[in-house]
This record gives sequence, C-alpha cells and structure tokens, in this order.
Amino acid sequence: MQRAYGLPAQPGDFGRAIFALQTWFALVAKLAVRQQLGLLTAAGAANLHSGSQWLRLLSEIEAGHFLRWNLGLALEPGLFGWPVACWNGQMAEVVQELAQALAQHSRRCCLKPQGQRPASGPADLLAGLYHRLVPRAVRHALGEYYTPGWLVGLVLDAAGYPQLGRRVLDPTCGTGAFLVEAIRRLRGHVGGGPAEPCSHVGSTSAPEILEAVAGLDANPLAVVLARLNLLVAAADLLPPGGPITLPVERADVVFDGRDAAPQYDYVVGNPPWIAWDNLPEAYRRTAQPLWQRYGLFSLSGRQARHGGSKKDLAMLVVYKAAERYLRRGGRLAMLVPQTVFQTQGAGDGFRRFRLGQKGQWLAVVEVHDLVAVRPFAAANWTAALVLEKGCATSYPVPYVRWVRTDAADSKRLVPRAPEATSGRSAETLPTCRDPIAGPQGCAIGPALRGSMLEAWPIDPQNPRSAWLLWPAAWSSHKTTHPVKDLIGPSDYQAHLGANTGGANGVYWMALVAGPEAEERLEAPGEPSACRGVDVHRGVPKTVRVRNLAGCGKRATPAGEHQIEAELLYPLLRWGDIERFAARPSAYLLLAQDPLRRSGIEQELLRARYPCAYSYLGGFRELLESRAAYRRYQARGPFYAMYDVGPYTLAPWKVVWRRMDRQIRAAVVGPWEDPVLGRRPVVPQETCVLVAVESEEEGDYVCAVLNSAVVGFLAQAHSVPGGKGFGSPGMLQYLNLRRFDPQRAEHRRLAALGRKARQASAPGTLDPRIAAEIDRLVGRLYGLDAIDVARMAEACAEDLRRV
Repeated sequence: MQRAYGLPAQPGDFGRAIFALQTWFALVAKLAVRQQLGLLTAAGAANLHSGSQWLRLLSEIEAGHFLRWNLGLALEPGLFGWPVACWNGQMAEVVQELAQALAQHSRRCCLKPQGQRPASGPADLLAGLYHRLVPRAVRHALGEYYTPGWLVGLVLDAAGYPQLGRRVLDPTCGTGAFLVEAIRRLRGHVGGGPAEPCSHVGSTSAPEILEAVAGLDANPLAVVLARLNLLVAAADLLPPGGPITLPVERADVVFDGRDAAPQYDYVVGNPPWIAWDNLPEAYRRTAQPLWQRYGLFSLSGRQARHGGSKKDLAMLVVYKAAERYLRRGGRLAMLVPQTVFQTQGAGDGFRRFRLGQKGQWLAVVEVHDLVAVRPFAAANWTAALVLEKGCATSYPVPYVRWVRTDAADSKRLVPRAPEATSGRSAETLPTCRDPIAGPQGCAIGPALRGSMLEAWPIDPQNPRSAWLLWPAAWSSHKTTHPVKDLIGPSDYQAHLGANTGGANGVYWMALVAGPEAEERLEAPGEPSACRGVDVHRGVPKTVRVRNLAGCGKRATPAGEHQIEAELLYPLLRWGDIERFAARPSAYLLLAQDPLRRSGIEQELLRARYPCAYSYLGGFRELLESRAAYRRYQARGPFYAMYDVGPYTLAPWKVVWRRMDRQIRAAVVGPWEDPVLGRRPVVPQETCVLVAVESEEEGDYVCAVLNSAVVGFLAQAHSVPGGKGFGSPGMLQYLNLRRFDPQRAEHRRLAALGRKARQASAPGTLDPRIAAEIDRLVGRLYGLDAIDVARMAEACAEDLRRV
C-alpha cells in the first residue's frame, strides 16, 4: 500500500492509511452513485462554485438525504462522514475536482457494470472501482476477491434462485454483487433485452424486492458500497419522500452477536478465503471453539493445534451461515476452495456435513468445479458448493467440472447450472457456445464446457474421507461401483524425503574440491552409508563444499567450508525426477541418526565430525528458530532434521514428486559418486519414497505407479498440483500389491520398467512400452481394455485442463 500510494513508511501508520483510503473511497462512491442516477452532471458539478455549496451537498448526503429519498444512517456518517466536520478550502478543492472528473469520465471507466452489458439491468457498479483503488495485497489479505458477474449467476442458478416468495441472504456480501443480481432477476430482466416479469416470480414492487434480499458484512465500507449498489438497482422503483431501508447490515457472520437472526430460503455468496495461519492470533483463539463445535478440527492433540494451516476461514463461514441463517429445507450456495473436498486430514471435518455432533445434517446437492477456469487470478482452487439443510448427504454427489473451451475467448455464454446438471448422466454437458434458453438468461463470461462426474468417499467405511471423482457415464459400465473393486490399502509404505525445516540453504551443498585426504575408508560388505553412520570407522576424510544459500526460506550466508565426506549424500530434488528417470543435482549434509530418528548426539558429532559440527554451529540461531524444530525436536540437537529414518538411506527406492500434476515415479539405487564413492540417494521433502529390496522390485513398483490406472486413481482422489497430491497417504488407496517374482505379470512389469528406465532420453517413454504397462496393470486391477483406455484419456484430459 505504501508503494501504491507513495506513502512514507512509518510504524503505526498502516491502520490510519487504510481508514483514510476507505473514507476517500466512500466519498467517491457516493458522488459516483449520484452521477449514475443522473443527480450530479458535469454541468451541475461546475455550478457548485463555493466550498460552502459543496459542504452543503456533502452534509445532505451524509445525513441520508439522497435527494428524493431519506436513507437515514445508511451511509455510515459516523465512520466516513468526518470530512464534513473537518471541512476546509483544500478539501473543497479536492472534492470539486473529484466530482467533475467522475461526471466527465464515468462512462469510460469506473461505472460500467462489472461482468454484464450496461443495458442488461442493475449490476455491481462499484466493485471495479474498488478493486482499482485498493491494492491487491490489501484485498487479498482480507480474503476479498471480486466475483465476476457470470460466476454470480452460476452460483444463483445452482441454488435454484429465484422462486416466488423466497428470501435470499448474502452473509459476506462485499459490494453486493449477489444481491444486485438477485434484484435483477426479481425485476425480470432477461440478458440484455427488455424488462419482463419472470413468469415464476411475478410482478414485484421495490419494497417487495428489498424485503426479498438481505446482506451482511463486517467491513463498514463494504456495507456502504452494497447499500449504494442496491439503491442504484432499485432506484426507479423506489417511492419518493419516505424513508428507505437498504437491507444490508454491518455484522460478522462468524461472531454475529444478535439474539435472534431471521431465517432465509437461500444463503449465497463468496465468503472470505483466508488460511488459518494468516488469521490474526486473537481471532484464531476466539474462533477455535466454533471450529471444534462444528467438528471442523478433526485432528486431535498436537495435530489439532498445528494442523490447521490447511484450513480456510471459508469452511467456518459455510457452517456458521448454514446454522444461523438457513431455514430447514433451504439451500446454501457458496464459493469455497475446491481442496475441501479432496484434502485428507484438514478437510475431514468439513466433509461431515453436519452442524456439530447432534445438529442438523447438510446434504450436498451438487458441486461445480471451477479450478481450470481460474475465475480469481490469485486463487485457482475454486468450486461452488450447494447444500440443503435438514437431510444427510446421499452419495454419489453430482459434480460438474468446468473447463474453458477457448482460453483466448472471454465473451461467450455460460450455461445455466440447473439445466446442465438435473437428471443428466451424459459424460459431457452442452458447451456455452450454444445459448441455453431460460428466464434467467446468461451473463457474459468465458466459454465453458462441463463434464458430469460423481463424487464418492474414497473409503466406503469413512464418509468423511477424501472424495474420489468418477465420470458419471462410466457407472453404467460396471455392475458394481468401481471404487469397491479398485480402492484399498497397499502392501507398501511411503515416506517423505529428508526435511530441513526450511533451512535448505544450510544443509544443501555443492562440491568445490575433492577429498583432502587420499585414503578411502572402506568397510567390508555393504557401504556404511547405506546403513547410516558407523562411528567405529576411522577419521572421515573431508571435502570442500559451498552451501546453496539461495535455496532456503530464509536468507543464509554463502561460503566455502570443509565438511566430513561421510556425512554428505547425493540429494535428489523435486526437479530432478521425471518418469522412469532421476538424477541427483546437489548434496545433502545429513548429521542424523536414522535409527534414533534424531540428530547425531552432539558430543559424538563434535568428536567424530568436528568440521561439520563447527559449520552447523555457525547457523545455530537460525536452526533453533525453525518452527518445526521448536515443535518437535526442541530437546534434540539443534541441527536435527525431520522425516529421516532407515528407509531414507535404503540402497534401492522408488521416488516421485509431491504437489505435481501427475505421478512421475523413478527408481534410484546406490549412486557411484566420483568423489564420495558409493552412496544412497536422499530425496528432499517435496518428494516421496518407497524403500524396496531390490532393483527388480523397484522397476515393478515404478511401472505400476507410472501406469494410466494409478495415474487416474491418484488424480481422482486428490487435487492435481495441490499440496496433498502424491503424498505418502496416497498408497492407502492404490491397492498396490507387493512384488512377487513368482507371478509372470510382476516379472514382465519389472522388465518393462527397466526398459523404460534405460531409455536414451530421460522422461520419454516408448508408446509401446507404455501401452503394455497399462494393459498389464489393468489386468492386475481386473480392468478391461475399455476401462484402461478411458483412464488414459481422463489422465490426458486432466493435464490439458490447466
């Protein structure tokens, strides 16, 4: 904000600067709305010559006398009316210039309806201006994202709004986009054509319209803007003279302290998206009992205290709004992070869909997945959730996945959601290139195509488990639901790679020179590096290294150091892994005892590895300040790392990337390093590993994981590209059987995996090898050729859609 407005950086000024900006914007909005209503033209503004005339005009506005109407305290004069009390000549000059500029230029800039043609009826007139003037970082810190008009329409359509005599509430209304669209529908506007009453709503007057909509927001500026938008939306229907109540109140949906709240037939909106870790500490403490009451903290003990970072405030808003404002049988339709449906752990409590232990059930009516559409540039995991209060969720849940049909085309029609989803079992829905008739019409928006899926809990015994998404058209192909046939625990256990706790710049190394001592410290049999640290061997030789200072979360001084070679291991980073290929690109300083799962005891490290101990001691303050160290290893050595066990140093392992868009698995064995000799490869924490007994077993596991079948199952139950994709927990559901050298299919898959690994170009795969792998893996899962082909195409489509 300081950069955007050229403000001096002074401590304590941020709050005052925000308040000044809000006051200024409230003034701009009031003048802009008067201009929009034809009450303040360029000529009229020019005729107000003196500061006293402008003061009189502003005083009338702040008092609620908006010419023909008496708005009372609707414009929050107690908060934003202070310029009237502090009036001076400089302020008069600024206001006059502002009013004249608005009157002259509003048609070209700020007062065009957002997301609709100007002729299509009322629209959110102020959102565009607000988002131009308030810095993006400030808005996003508050969880504020502008909701485009076409998306507002999709949400209201999904809710089935409007119906005669039904009331709608937006409990986090912002500038009032959902309320303005509700009024547009109640007035009967169709697209950009003439106004006609909706046949199923009937003719409505302004009082009836304003009684049918309501809004809440905790931000006083948003309340003012929403009221002004409602005034514009219904101005031509409002009777002159009498007092007008604009139905938007200032209230925090989470901490609404009113004794009683009215119940509504529809609760809609776009609640603030703020991650748990980004909420103020005081707010978290106050809100935590609500999270626990609704069962949203499904983890216990330390996990409950520290596992909330994947939770979002929107989850709590949905539950609180459903309990407090939604009548039994009513519908809630809100935009939420799509990850709430497929995140393990953090999303389990949300997927209870019940208001506490003994409260009312919430039935999921349908979900619209907009991840690939990216309606919000900064938040790409968007979904619209529709709930009905008073009955339990019945699976499968209809789930529509939308994609853009032409990324370059942003002026196509969006299909109405109810017609797209009701009673459909087709795999593909109509695209929005063909307008769909209906009383609501369509808003201008991106060209979209929808696919109908079914959502099931991936664990049939646990309805709170992450959802598995299955194309609806496939269900008729099987006599029993495929989830029961394919999903189950694996015979293998996966682990995260070595985690430095954010101090990669300390532990990650590049070699500068070879060994300082020529002798090589050999041990009979398997190299000690493959068993961990062997303290009974001779004094380790040292090598010269340079720490990769730019790789950590914190600034780390760079330098060259002598480090004992025995503590260095080839490091496999996220970008080092491709399908069937992996090559380490750096080295890891691992002063860790894998058997004790803690750092090597300090006395032992000081005595046996003095160079490493001295080097790590230089970063002691930084290492002790790591959040993970303070939580889990505060009693251990200050250089302790995490997720390091015997599996980490297994000679043979299968590795893949986390947080990728597809599974890319590779086999790695003991690495023949020209300086360090034979060493096991250690993956970083953004990678996952499975320790195996042999090279052949690794090739088998790698081939299965890289198959279309496993790729589809992984993409179907977690969010590709999300934090949970490819996590160790994935193996809980992949039903991966242990390698059996007596089975011909297993041996053949191992041979194919080895061929793929030995390909000349890393990351490439002979299509014939891929096809045979898919066929054999399909046979292991009991699938026919049609099943496998569909899964392969679904995987390819998933990669194309984002």
